[in-house]
Amino acid sequence: MVATKELVLQGISARSHCDEVKELLKLPDIERVAISVAFVNENGVDLIAEELRAVSECTTVYGGINNGVTTRQGLERLFGLGLNLFVVDTGAPGVTYHPKLYFARNANQARFIAGSANLTLGSEL
Repeated sequence: MVATKELVLQGISARSHCDEVKELLKLPDIERVAISVAFVNENGVDLIAEELRAVSECTTVYGGINNGVTTRQGLERLFGLGLNLFVVDTGAPGVTYHPKLYFARNANQARFIAGSANLTLGSEL
């Protein structure tokens, strides 16, 4: 298997982060999905809700809380999709859980996105 990489610059590249995440979630015969983000809101989840619902049985999402951005409605929306949801509180004021990672794999292939896209509309994934 050969690794490939692609640089996506939001607002500059032809494809957006949202396009890339949707493509990642459509990997055939997905066995595992992991998403880890600092911020979650309902509008951001809605951007990829259909794709998440289709793979909810094998999906785990880690979302930061206690950061002034993540909303209860966003977390409830994720939970309602039937996936595994974990919230992360650093327990320390001024220390934010801050990843933006999206991963999916099947038996033959894995895809990984690291960047600046949270599950929020403001970052447009």
